Amino acid sequence: MGGVMEEEVVRGCLRRFLEDFPAPLGPEDPLPLNPLSRKVTLDELRGESLDLGLRLLNTRDAPSTLNAAMCHAALAELQKADLSPFHLPQETEQQQGEEQEVVLLQSEPVQRLFLNKLREVGVAWHQNLPSPLPIGPSRFLMCSAHAIRNTRRKMEDRHVTLPDFNTLTGLKDGVERGYYAVFDGHGGVDAAIYAATHLHVTLSQQEELQSDPATAFKTAFTRTDDMLRGKAKRERLRSGSTGLAVLLQGEWLHVAWLGDSQSMLVRRGQDITLMDPHKPDREDEKQRVEGLGGCIVFMGCWRVNGTYAVSRAIGEWNSTLWWLKQHPRKRQQLCSSSSTCLHCYLGNLCPEMAFFHLCLEMASFHLCLEMASFHLCLEMASFHICLEMASFHLCLEMASFHLCLEMASFHLCLEMASFHLCLEMASFHLCLEMASFHLCLEMASFHLCLEMASFHLCLEMASFHLCLEMASFHLCLEMASFHLCLEMASFHLCLEMASFHLCLEMASFHLCLEMASFHLCLEMASFHLCLEMASFHLCLEMASFHLCLEMASFHLCLEMASFHLCLEMASFHLCLEMASFTSVLKWLPFTSVLKWLPFTSVLKWLPFTSVLKWLPFTSVLKWLPFTSVLKWLPFTSVLKWLPFTSVLKWLPFTSVLKWLPFTSVLKWLPFTSVLKWLPFTSVLKWLPFTSVLKWLPFTSVLKWLPFTSVLKWLPFTSVLKWLPFTSVLKWLPFISVLKWLPFTSVLKWLPFTSVLKWLPFTSVLKWLPFTSVLKWLPFTSVLKWLPFTSVLKWLPFISVLKWLPFTSVLKWLTFTSVLKWLTFTSVLKWLPFTSVLKWLPFTSVLKWLPFTSVLKWLPFTSVLKWLPFTSVLKWLPFISVLKWLPFTSVLKWLPFTSVLKWLPFTSVLKWLPFTSVLKWLPFTSVLKWLPFTSVLKWLPITSVLKWLPFTSVLKWLPFTSVLKWLPFTSVLKWLPFTSVLKWLPFTSVLKWLPFTSVLKWLPFTSVLKWLPFTSVLKWLPFTSVLKWLPFTSVLKWLPFTSLSILRLYFDVTV
Repeated sequence: MGGVMEEEVVRGCLRRFLEDFPAPLGPEDPLPLNPLSRKVTLDELRGESLDLGLRLLNTRDAPSTLNAAMCHAALAELQKADLSPFHLPQETEQQQGEEQEVVLLQSEPVQRLFLNKLREVGVAWHQNLPSPLPIGPSRFLMCSAHAIRNTRRKMEDRHVTLPDFNTLTGLKDGVERGYYAVFDGHGGVDAAIYAATHLHVTLSQQEELQSDPATAFKTAFTRTDDMLRGKAKRERLRSGSTGLAVLLQGEWLHVAWLGDSQSMLVRRGQDITLMDPHKPDREDEKQRVEGLGGCIVFMGCWRVNGTYAVSRAIGEWNSTLWWLKQHPRKRQQLCSSSSTCLHCYLGNLCPEMAFFHLCLEMASFHLCLEMASFHLCLEMASFHICLEMASFHLCLEMASFHLCLEMASFHLCLEMASFHLCLEMASFHLCLEMASFHLCLEMASFHLCLEMASFHLCLEMASFHLCLEMASFHLCLEMASFHLCLEMASFHLCLEMASFHLCLEMASFHLCLEMASFHLCLEMASFHLCLEMASFHLCLEMASFHLCLEMASFHLCLEMASFHLCLEMASFHLCLEMASFTSVLKWLPFTSVLKWLPFTSVLKWLPFTSVLKWLPFTSVLKWLPFTSVLKWLPFTSVLKWLPFTSVLKWLPFTSVLKWLPFTSVLKWLPFTSVLKWLPFTSVLKWLPFTSVLKWLPFTSVLKWLPFTSVLKWLPFTSVLKWLPFTSVLKWLPFISVLKWLPFTSVLKWLPFTSVLKWLPFTSVLKWLPFTSVLKWLPFTSVLKWLPFTSVLKWLPFISVLKWLPFTSVLKWLTFTSVLKWLTFTSVLKWLPFTSVLKWLPFTSVLKWLPFTSVLKWLPFTSVLKWLPFTSVLKWLPFISVLKWLPFTSVLKWLPFTSVLKWLPFTSVLKWLPFTSVLKWLPFTSVLKWLPFTSVLKWLPITSVLKWLPFTSVLKWLPFTSVLKWLPFTSVLKWLPFTSVLKWLPFTSVLKWLPFTSVLKWLPFTSVLKWLPFTSVLKWLPFTSVLKWLPFTSVLKWLPFTSLSILRLYFDVTV
């Protein structure tokens, strides 16, 4: 960006930055980015702080000029702060034979302080922008960078692009500067990172930068190398890096390099050489190395002391280069010539044509093609040894330089020499064309051999994996066969168990028959004993009866005669004159009195309240109209004798209100019952609506009155006092509520999340702007109600990022999107099946993989952890489930009643004995699936009675049918005799049980409740009746008339 930045852009960037960091970082808060080191010196603090700040700000789409200005301002504030609390115990490092104290700082807390200072700058600038705003470069330079790792295991190279060099470093001399650099690391990445972080900072501190850039660059390279040496000594680092830096200062281009990293200038399509890389094959470099006591050896390419293919580098103090640098004779020469600087005037270049391409080469093309990097040779030779010795890790340990020289065959040397000769004799452009993989194959190079060997190894590995899969498949077949054998064995065991249970049931049946025969013998013996005892009692009673006849007088006969005989001899009125009315009622039932006397006449002899003692109130209404009753009895007194609901059968409700106030009615009748007799709208004529709510809950009112009608009687706000808002929505659609209540008022009664249960989110947006929604609902919660793609219809994506971090947006991309690019079976090769289920629901898995195939990856019991058993049955027939899971295990996952929906009950009995079924299913529930008669085929009725009360048996089986399975005498063990009479008429009982036996279970007086006395005489002689019932008691059941009892009596006596 060139020129002055716009205020709106700056304010927007600052606002987004403060939204991401709303508060300062605390002592325990983690840093958003990791610092480069855990401890730094005061000299290193400046570079590492600027690097951390730029890394943090460059990810936020802000102008580079603003980022550089903020970092410079924050660093200035940091340097003013007291850093003594962050000091570590002092360490000593050896430099030039002397001990020097170095102050070390804790990197993490210092960088936390720097980030807080950076935030404070953002807060201050957001409130008041600096005047003037930071100014960027006046001309726009297009810069592109590309990095590739190639065959190395780790990326060891770094590059730097700083178009705002002056703004970042605080230079204000009026000369525009831009800084670009490439660092090619080797033996590790530490040296390249260190140089990329500190070289430009050290360069900016040089006083000669404007007047003599070459001297400034040499001093900066030397100072950076010294700082790195101290760090490497403290932290035992071993790595090195070449360096190439370009400084655009005004109209001049300054290029400085150290090592063999290269740059070129393209002007109007023509390439211009800017530098001569430092390589051991250069004559001047060779003389310099040999003058320092080193040597140049050809090992595939020219190398310093047979190791490094570059003659100058930053770092490598534990290597040959470090030994050369530490040579006491040439220390000053090394420092003065450690880097080379070239100046090029760019005044005639137009801004559009001054495109310069900064090429980052990982292992420069010239090094790769001409020198065939010795490290690559070592790795390729090591791989060849690995194939021969069948141990890659052992080869890496043995793959030192000397071992590689001994193990490399003469054939390898010839091929490498041939390859070097070809490269030296071919031009640069020819090498580019000829260096393809196909040319290597045609020349039968060593790479072809290695690739062929690798291909054969891959084939062997593929064959090995295929063998493993075939072995796994055969193992699955054997396991399936084993499970089938187990199931067959289980089935045969079930058959044997069923046969055993059948034998037990047959033995039980024979035992029951023998027990029944024994009980019958006992009953016959008891019957004969009863006959003998009855004969003895008859003799005693006859003697007593004759004595009574001799002592009985005529008055006794009159008392024994019924009142009916008196009525026949005289009129009813004559009886009332001879005796009081209450005395008459002792001899004559009140209902019989009404046959002789009108009810209105009865009231002359007997008060109405007394009548109710002899006659139920409901019977009174048969003789007297209800309105006439109210003349004799007050309405409130009527309610003591008759329930209010019964009153309404005789008197209309509206008429009741003439006798009783409405509020008094509610004391006798629940309000809900009133509504059965009176319409709700009519109730409101007698009772105010607010009073209705005292007697009837508001929810009950809505059953009788539509909600819209309620609003005519009661304001909506008053309704909310009686009814929760959520309950209102059951009676009134949410859209209709908004006609009575504003949406913002609704949110006072109902949480926003609850609103979404009644109103679709898209409909909410019609009543409330999306930005207002976010005040009530977090953005992450919005995505629960509205798809992410739909959110973008209401809110621009840029605005979405204000509410939701981009990393969180990726949480809304489902696993199913992966399956569009990769087949599901291939996914399982990279991801365990159990891990797949964390990203994809099990039901969705079944859309991509058949259920039977799932069972190859996941045991059936594990499937049930992810999928309900009922859902399994949608994909697998129930019978097939039993092949994978024993029936008893099925019942752990599925209720027995649910099993019967998938498997007929009779089929269940093939897998589970009937007695075991009763452990899982109540007996009454069994009868819903199996007829009771069928149950008796599997279970004796005596066993049934252990699981089911006898009275419950009679609900499923008629009593007469029960007697086919169980003797009547046995029935009486389970059911009281009086209860038997509820299911079987008394006359039918006598078909199964002799009358004399009935009297053992039922008193004679109780028999007369079920059988008329005259009918008793058909089953029992009168003389036998007198054994069970005194003669005076007989007269209560049989009138003593001259034509009936007397004749019977005399017949008995004769």
